[in-house]
Amino acid sequence: MEGICEKLEESNKKGNMKQVFQTVKTLTKTFRPQLVCVKSKEGEKIKDKGMIGERWREYCEDLYADNEEVGKEKTYTREPAPLRSEVARAIKEMANGKSAGPDEVAYRRNCLNMQGKRHG
Repeated sequence: MEGICEKLEESNKKGNMKQVFQTVKTLTKTFRPQLVCVKSKEGEKIKDKGMIGERWREYCEDLYADNEEVGKEKTYTREPAPLRSEVARAIKEMANGKSAGPDEVAYRRNCLNMQGKRHG
């Protein structure tokens, strides 16, 4: 501790304020012990830094491994088409004067009737 205080006084005499503030910060901050230990797959504690890095690599590989079967095909079921009544209700609920959406199709409720035919 005396060595740190001597360095602090020396830095202050030289005008090295950056060093002064860093030293004061290290002296005044609360102690937080660092946890340098992880568990292996078997539940054993690993303290060696090299082994900790290896365990993290192993953990990430397991986490991102593709565990799905390669030959198995996925089956998807199609959602049924919307009912005419659902489309009609959606059109009725839309406000007039809307601009084109991301599909660049302009909204024209007044030009459509419920059967989807255009009025002239």
